[in-house]
This record gives sequence, structure tokens and C-alpha cells, in this order.
Amino acid sequence: MGEVIERHINLVEDLVKGLRECKTILDLGTAKGGKLDKVCQRLGARGIGIEINPHYVKNARQNERVEVRQGDARDFDKVFDPKSFDGIMCVDVLEHIAHSVAEAKELIQRMKKVARKSITMCIPLERNPRRSDGVFMDHNSIYELSDVVDLFDGEATIILDKSFHERLASKRGEEYRKDLLKNVHHGTWPQWTVCSLRLDT
Repeated sequence: MGEVIERHINLVEDLVKGLRECKTILDLGTAKGGKLDKVCQRLGARGIGIEINPHYVKNARQNERVEVRQGDARDFDKVFDPKSFDGIMCVDVLEHIAHSVAEAKELIQRMKKVARKSITMCIPLERNPRRSDGVFMDHNSIYELSDVVDLFDGEATIILDKSFHERLASKRGEEYRKDLLKNVHHGTWPQWTVCSLRLDT
């Protein structure tokens, strides 16, 4: 059974823990492949990322340590066979590619068919869908903690971080903070979760 642990997220460390013992990793919505690269280096793993944004894919292909393919992350199971990866990671992506909690749950069920050992995801908790100027940045679905627990049928270990965005903004500077504040509703920063579902226990 899963549990909810309230503490600060250390993103790469927590991804590595969630994907422990994974030697092949599929990253859905990998952007430029940076987090996938860091996780694979730490685990001695081979990584493949799927990214829809052609600009990100072009930049990612300059990194020879990870393979990034252009495509829609929602179509991963049309490209890869069942049980073809040890782990799947999906960082700050589910809210972009799923249009409802039900659709998100269906995507996770499909991930279970492609992953052998672990699914590890980062999902923000928000009250309202985020809208931005960029076509790739809109949030199409929103989640409360109870939704996130339900996405994994109560079986995932979930780290809940209530101050992740505030800490990130303080590190990245004023422009990042201003951009984030455009999407803060009712004066409340989004809370963040890292969710790890082990399939091999």
C-alpha cells in the first residue's frame, strides 16, 4: 500500500529513488531531456524521451547520452511494446496531456502495461487550469491530493511538498517568479507531488 509523506521534494534524488533498479527508462514529455539525463547517469540507465515541441527536441538531440524522439507523449504505447522499459517517468506533464482526471487515470493504466518495475511522476496540485501564452504550456487538467491518490488506486508512495514553487522561484530569480505569479490563484502557490508506483513488489 502507498502512503503520503509531507516533506520537501529533492527532484532528481526523488526520481532516482522512485526509479531504483531501472536500467531502461522512458520519459514522457521529456522537454530537453535534462532530468532524464541526470536520472540515467545516477542509475547507469539508458533513457528514451518523447517530446512534442520540435524546438526542445532539436536542443535535446545535442545531448548524446539520451535519445529524444519527437511525438505525442500520449501515443507512447503505440510506439513501444508491452513491458519494454523498466521504468516510466513523467515530470510536470500529466496536467498538460490529460484533459480530465479520468483520462489521466487511463494513461497511467496504459503506462502499467509498458513499464516493468516503476512509474514515477511529478504532479502539481492546483485549483484552476493554468493558461499561458505558449501552446505547449497550458494545463488541461487539475488535481487535488485525493485525485492523485486515486490515480494510482492508493498504491503509490506520494511525497507532498507545499512550498516547492516558492523555493524554486527564490532560486531562479525575479523573472521566473513573475511568470509563476501569473498562474497563482487566490494567492496560493501550487503544491507539488512526486508519486512512485512500484510494479515489481
